[in-house]
Amino acid sequence: MVKNFWNKEIGLKANNELKTSFMTKEIKANKNVFGSMNISCGSILMNNIITHMQDFIKSNLILKNTKFIYAYLNGYFSGEAYVGKRQIQVASKDTNQIDFVTKLLDTLGIRYGLGSESINSPPRILISRIDNFIELYENNVFDMHPSKRSSLIKRLLDYKNKYRLLINSEFRGKLNNELFQLTKLISKRNLSVKLKVKNL
Repeated sequence: MVKNFWNKEIGLKANNELKTSFMTKEIKANKNVFGSMNISCGSILMNNIITHMQDFIKSNLILKNTKFIYAYLNGYFSGEAYVGKRQIQVASKDTNQIDFVTKLLDTLGIRYGLGSESINSPPRILISRIDNFIELYENNVFDMHPSKRSSLIKRLLDYKNKYRLLINSEFRGKLNNELFQLTKLISKRNLSVKLKVKNL
């Protein structure tokens, strides 16, 4: 009974991995029986539950809300992406992760290319085009990584005459102002790190 309950609620197979017990709780004089599980940290079952929760959150929460998508990309790109002169690259050995990120980009209408796996590089997502860069910038992607955020801004400022309609003087002023603030922040952090190392 309890195994079937957990199977139905969290989508795990009711097999011998489920160690169950009963808990009785009295609510308004009515006794209700609930299922409970004893799970060891690091067990196969714990891994299955976490994996299932991640899949559930990705499919039922993140993919269905644009704000959540940009928040996810902000965190993931801040940690894993490389901002090059004309391209943003995101590499991962986890093909499921690559597939999920491409779904997010498809949902947002951001165009990308895919780099195949090689001896020196895992599969990767390649994002170029100024309109994609502006889309990521305007939705605060890389906000969690000042250095990568400033690199993105520098890439945008590098585009000149050909894209003057996309990057007009007002937008360029906004970019320069944020770049100035980020440069100060990065310099302050670097100085703080140097002082800490010196005092060790």
